[in-house]
Amino acid sequence: MTRGVVGFAIAAVIGLAVGVATSRWRPLRSGVGALITGLQTMPSIAWFPLAILLFQLSEKAILFVILIGAVPSIANGVIGGVDYVPPLLIRAGRNLGATGLALYRHVILPAALPSIVSGLKQGWAFAWRSLLAGELIVAIANRPSLGAFLSNSRELGQPAYMIALMIAILLIGVLVDTAFTAVDSSIRRRRGVAAATS
Repeated sequence: MTRGVVGFAIAAVIGLAVGVATSRWRPLRSGVGALITGLQTMPSIAWFPLAILLFQLSEKAILFVILIGAVPSIANGVIGGVDYVPPLLIRAGRNLGATGLALYRHVILPAALPSIVSGLKQGWAFAWRSLLAGELIVAIANRPSLGAFLSNSRELGQPAYMIALMIAILLIGVLVDTAFTAVDSSIRRRRGVAAATS
């Protein structure tokens, strides 16, 4: 979980920054917009040979694959959210004196927040899958992990332990998804697009 949380936190910071920069500057959008989508479509497992070549069998190799899997999803969430901000809302913000970064901070990003949360949710899914794939391939001494335990249970012929680990992995995914769903529901209620629970 430490690897997953740290990797996702770093991916969120990088993904949000890349998404804002790409949506803000058209030359950057033209240059790297398609690349971001292309990176998102690549299976994370395909990055491991390069990660091991660059970082050997280390924590950095796993972190690299988590980032390369999660950052494009988060960035695309930001870009998609910004693209769907109503032009009327942007004009209203400019009329009230918001320009440049202030326009992004006070008008565009808050309006794009539902899509950003969706991108973060998808980014977590990619980070979690990349992490477990990495732990199955990259065994690091003195660092127990779900992926390593899962691989060991197969090698030792312990199907009950293997199934228990798979259930634990599933439950962690469900709990994180529930947290993101709660945040999304709260945003929709505050904006009046979902009925408030009584």
